[in-house]
Amino acid sequence: MNGAYVDRKDPAFCRERLETVRRLAPVVKPESPDDSQLVSGPKALFQTAAACFARAGDCASAWKAYRDEYPPDALASIKDARQKDQIVRAAFDSTVERCKGK
Repeated sequence: MNGAYVDRKDPAFCRERLETVRRLAPVVKPESPDDSQLVSGPKALFQTAAACFARAGDCASAWKAYRDEYPPDALASIKDARQKDQIVRAAFDSTVERCKGK
C-alpha cells in the first residue's frame, strides 16, 4: 500500500512485497473480521502491485503484475482468450493511469 499510494519506491521494493504477499497469503489467516488487510489485501493484489510498480516507473512490471494477479473469477464466464486479454488491458489502462497505453 505504501509503495502504491503514498511513497515512491523502486521496482525491487515492489517486487519483494509482491513475492511476500504471494508466499504468505495462502498460509496467514485473519484472526477476526477486523483483519481487513489479510481479508481483502490478496484480492486487491493485482491493483496494488501494479500501482506500486507504476509509481516506481516500471510499467512493464506493472502490467505483468496486473495481468498475472487479475482475479480469474472475474473472467470465468468468458471463453475467448483474446477477449479476456482485451478486458484486462482495458481495466489496466483505466485504473493504472501512470502506465496507460504503455
